[in-house]
Amino acid sequence: MSKKLEDSGLWESSRMMLTEYKERMIAENSDFKLKRSMKPVLDEQQWEEIMRVLMESLGMRVVAHFKLYHEYEDCAAIGIVDKVDPYTRTFLIDGERFKMEDIIGAKL
Repeated sequence: MSKKLEDSGLWESSRMMLTEYKERMIAENSDFKLKRSMKPVLDEQQWEEIMRVLMESLGMRVVAHFKLYHEYEDCAAIGIVDKVDPYTRTFLIDGERFKMEDIIGAKL
């Protein structure tokens, strides 16, 4: 079989590429990399506030808003905490399980 048909041989075998295509490929790759965010490091006081909100929502049945870390998008969990599992370090809101280590902000 011809090498042109294997893997990405068709792309690699072409000797010419329009500058518009090349610029667009570079722009898409750089845009994708720029959108990735780093997880912030929380201090002890912030963790105490997060745990206070978790326990208040669990005990008093009030709605809590948790901001969760994700590399490429802003995520949030809003609702009443149903269960907190200290062994697996997870909590449950409306039947959906979240990791405590993913929390980067919390408020009632």
